Amino acid sequence: MCIGEPHAETDSAQKGCTAYDVIINPQFYQKVKSSELFEAFLMTVIFEGLENKYGIELERSWIVLKNKKCMGKPQEQCIRTSSRPAIIEMNDSQPPKPKVIELPDPPFKGDTPKYEIVKVKDDVSGEVRCLIARIIMPKLVGLSL
Repeated sequence: MCIGEPHAETDSAQKGCTAYDVIINPQFYQKVKSSELFEAFLMTVIFEGLENKYGIELERSWIVLKNKKCMGKPQEQCIRTSSRPAIIEMNDSQPPKPKVIELPDPPFKGDTPKYEIVKVKDDVSGEVRCLIARIIMPKLVGLSL
């Protein structure tokens, strides 16, 4: 795929507009046309390529010309003709650095809350039925009951 420089053209309503020539390999384009999803993906790549290359924002709608390969006169393009491998091995002498570094949780640093433990005794036997803990936490933000 090759994205050309912007140039002035006239649209179908004979109004001036800016055009960008995008050249795609014909065999690749035939494969793209067989799938609407793949075609939408290619158009998204083209729109984002134009927006990133020229710092513009485009309307994301498109029309595929039925009997024309282009509108106006296509500009000259520099297209690389020499083939190159799809994957290039990079020999790096340094081992890769980890992308995520896990840090230990910091120790809990807080005030020890004030508390009181109350024994609730049985009225008849005098044995302890339960314990109630009252904890005072003035710095705690939350719902009060």
